[in-house]
Amino acid sequence: MSILNKKYLISTVVVFFSISIYCLWSSSEVKCISHPNTSYTYIIVGAGTAGCVLASRLSENPHNRVLLIEAGGNFNMYANIPSMFIFLQKSKYDWLYESVSQEWSSFGFKQKKQSLPRGRGLGGSGEMNCLIYSGVRKGTLNDNLIDFIRGSGCPHCNYLDHLIPPQNQSYVKCRPNFQFHVERSKTKLADITKKAVRELRESSVTYHQVLSSIFKGERWSTYRSHLLQAMGRPNLHILCNTEVSKILFENENAVGLRYEGGTTIYSEKEIIISAGSINTPKLLLKSGIGSKTELDKMGISTTVNLPGVGLNLHDHLAMPLYVHIQAPLSVTVQKMLNLREIFKYMMYKEGLYASSSVAGIVQSSRNYIIVFGGATPETPFSTAANYLPQTFKTLFPFSNSYSKEGVVILVGCRKPKSRGFVKLNTDNEINIDPQYFQNKDDINCIQEGIKLAFEIVNTASFRNIGASIHLPELEQCNYTKSSHNEKYLECIIRTCALTNYHQAGTCIMGKRNDRLSVVDNYFRVHNLKGLRIVDGSVIPKPLNNFPNTAVAVIAEYAATLFT
Repeated sequence: MSILNKKYLISTVVVFFSISIYCLWSSSEVKCISHPNTSYTYIIVGAGTAGCVLASRLSENPHNRVLLIEAGGNFNMYANIPSMFIFLQKSKYDWLYESVSQEWSSFGFKQKKQSLPRGRGLGGSGEMNCLIYSGVRKGTLNDNLIDFIRGSGCPHCNYLDHLIPPQNQSYVKCRPNFQFHVERSKTKLADITKKAVRELRESSVTYHQVLSSIFKGERWSTYRSHLLQAMGRPNLHILCNTEVSKILFENENAVGLRYEGGTTIYSEKEIIISAGSINTPKLLLKSGIGSKTELDKMGISTTVNLPGVGLNLHDHLAMPLYVHIQAPLSVTVQKMLNLREIFKYMMYKEGLYASSSVAGIVQSSRNYIIVFGGATPETPFSTAANYLPQTFKTLFPFSNSYSKEGVVILVGCRKPKSRGFVKLNTDNEINIDPQYFQNKDDINCIQEGIKLAFEIVNTASFRNIGASIHLPELEQCNYTKSSHNEKYLECIIRTCALTNYHQAGTCIMGKRNDRLSVVDNYFRVHNLKGLRIVDGSVIPKPLNNFPNTAVAVIAEYAATLFT
């Protein structure tokens, strides 16, 4: 090992040790129960973004006895630190899901499988995402979900259109005791991106200042905004490290749940499934709710024949492009290991550790471009993404450098058309097939986005910092490297594009006569009583923006429906 590598190894150990000691001293945890009651008014399965909201809201009424069941426990201290989210992936806090081998994409990934990180613990994926906050303003949910909800004559829905904070405000208040805290990106790279978009002078291309779910230097998820605030209520119990195996029914009524060891627990009013877009259909299918044809194959007795359970899986996929720069504007490993940075975070909750490193978002009518100002060291990024080592090194040519300045642009399609599914396999476990790029239009869409990225990087604003996009030379792509070569672009997209972790749509909201529909506009599962689904699985089509905020808002709305 070289002297330089030894120096960085020592620095890394010091940094992680310092952060660990500090976080252990400053962190707060939810207290979980060991022995739940035999029955509750409401039982919520899944303490993710939606589940935390529902547990807090339903327990506001002291007459409601609420049980929140979560398969994991408290996240470790790194979940608090905005820059450390990547270290939670491929850990015990991740469900460790992977897609099946992909037919039309992921050629540069191990076994052609995408990693699909999902948070396993209190706060769910909201504790391990990259913290981008997207306001749910009118038109954002143009998949008709909000219009469909409003069809119920909901008097509480006005706040759904007003979740963008004013320029001089760092939070959004949509209910008397509910605030979204956000932090605006104020980096030089963000300013450069904004100026570059102005230089294009294209009305259809807009720059969006990044809003991050950060409050006083720490992650601000619904775990913190809702669940922690509800702790101490005697009518709220939280059962951790417990995976529900089956929903129990009497005729058409959902009456209880069974979990590990065969233990049963009963609901007096309703059961709410908020387990996410993978685990919600998984639990429904295991409980006999789904396509009778598929359930018969698995030897599962059908409770309700709902063919849409597990279908319509949608996700955003993005093509990463490395951008060389010749200015000290990016977040490098060398800067992160500087002891002054760790001191700045420990003392003031400021600096690189207090940021998600996302500098800006550019949107056109069809595309989005995320400018990520952070380094991409091979460990942990390659491992988390499941790239083949050679693919990763070709994509990110300086991944082994601690000090090289560079940024990453992620180019995606706002409204992808490909649809996949979640199904049980013969082992009664889950197969996840997103069928990425099954629809060729998604390729065309990202190709357009790459060309837009080149236009942005070719502006004077980016040229002034010596910016140039690196096009990878991949074994699989034996074409002339050029942003104008459609065959080359299609090949690198099908080889390298990776998930943005926005899986949704597997138990959609819709009318009863819609074959894919699973719940109505009150989130009630069709043809059953006492069972609702409230999470991202009810969203019929991909959102224009990032879904975590939308899921929180949907849960806020759903909480108003319980009486």
